[in-house]
Amino acid sequence: MSIHAIERILWELGDDKRRVRRFVEDPDAYLANYALSEAERKMVKALDVKALSALGVSNMLILSAWNMFNSGNPLAIFEYLRNMNGGRMVNRMKIPGWQFVFIRSIVASRRIWHTLLRAAGAKGKMG
Repeated sequence: MSIHAIERILWELGDDKRRVRRFVEDPDAYLANYALSEAERKMVKALDVKALSALGVSNMLILSAWNMFNSGNPLAIFEYLRNMNGGRMVNRMKIPGWQFVFIRSIVASRRIWHTLLRAAGAKGKMG
């Protein structure tokens, strides 16, 4: 297990958008240069924020990478928090009821849309 290698990958991705494009186009080729276990490789490829955090990877680097892969998505922080909470949307920000329900339904819709795109073989942003 190499937390340092994972943190280096996340740091480098946050430093250069060209690297992000290379990673998205062919994650296996991009990660071939790093000494990672198969489990670590899967976590990074999926940007499994909860698993990376549990492994001990810096939460700031994880969030930075999440934002890099979800730039332009105003709901990215809610999706990040949902993933960090094991798939549940927790209202720790005390957003009023109807607004929180609306945000939660939009995030769920995006998740379904991304699942359908992946099932159809479309490549794209993680998240």
